[in-house]
Amino acid sequence: MEENTNPEDSKQSPDNIDSKEIKVSPFHISKYKKKSICVAIILLILISWFGIIDKKTEKYIDQTMVTALVAFGSARTINAADSLIKSADVSVMFLSASPGTILDPVDDMVEDFSTIMKISTASLVLQKIIRVWLFFIFLNFDCMSFYAVS
Repeated sequence: MEENTNPEDSKQSPDNIDSKEIKVSPFHISKYKKKSICVAIILLILISWFGIIDKKTEKYIDQTMVTALVAFGSARTINAADSLIKSADVSVMFLSASPGTILDPVDDMVEDFSTIMKISTASLVLQKIIRVWLFFIFLNFDCMSFYAVS
């Protein structure tokens, strides 16, 4: 028998793959990565357990809500002053003019801004309600699981 020395024939086809080759799945995670992920998850659980993020979140929401309410109140005050200025009429003999109509674009802009601030304030109130609601649900769940174990 003659041996085939053609280099093209010596290449293995996909059907001829040696069974001793190690196949690595695309989802293979090394032991180091698995340990790192476990440590990260444990740290996140501990941080959430002690409420560090919750306290900062509550403080941020409260500060932002105060800022949004002040901005909303200021916009409504400016809108009221603009309406008062627009209602003033100047009349000389047979002529009357309303110089406040020049402020119509400003009035529209202030109304739009106050609407945006109203929506943002409502969003912050909703975030606060959801945060408190979730806190009590998880607190009750933790208490129930504690009493169930003991």
